Amino acid sequence: MRSVLRQSWLAGSVLLAVGLDQWTKFLVKSTMSLYDSVEVIGNFFRITYIRNTGIAFGILHNAQNDSRKLVLSILSLLAIGFLVYLYARSKKTVLDQLSVGFILGGACGNLYDRITHHFVVDFCDFGIASHRWFTFNLADSAIVLGLILLFVQILIEENQKKKTAEMEAVRTGPGAEPRTGSGV
Repeated sequence: MRSVLRQSWLAGSVLLAVGLDQWTKFLVKSTMSLYDSVEVIGNFFRITYIRNTGIAFGILHNAQNDSRKLVLSILSLLAIGFLVYLYARSKKTVLDQLSVGFILGGACGNLYDRITHHFVVDFCDFGIASHRWFTFNLADSAIVLGLILLFVQILIEENQKKKTAEMEAVRTGPGAEPRTGSGV
């Protein structure tokens, strides 16, 4: 039962990331015209409807269509392969499940857009006056959240390894009885 519960964290985070991403993109596409912008928190945060034909931050948006498709396909396959590798090597803790799930869900949300529309809907627009960050979407946010959780998991594991090594050093330090492999 515990294994099933842990697996549900993975599935739940994938479904949450894809569901929220696709729902918000649908809302933007159905209520706004391309390049429309609505201020949410003054000029600092706006919802601006754009179509990104490149990858993250608009990289490759000027590349030829065939080149772009090839590069994006290769990058998607590498990312999915890396996620499968990470997941297979993980201890499958809740944090492992969430981190991989959010990254995978974000990647799937954007991949779905690329396959069905040949572009990704971006709309989160942050900045001050004319100094703007790259426009992004919730799939991108899920990927970043997953990477942060993955980093936190790595820090936790490194801290646990350090504590275990320190406890072993204290236990086998000067004055402690030497350990032998014979069990005597």
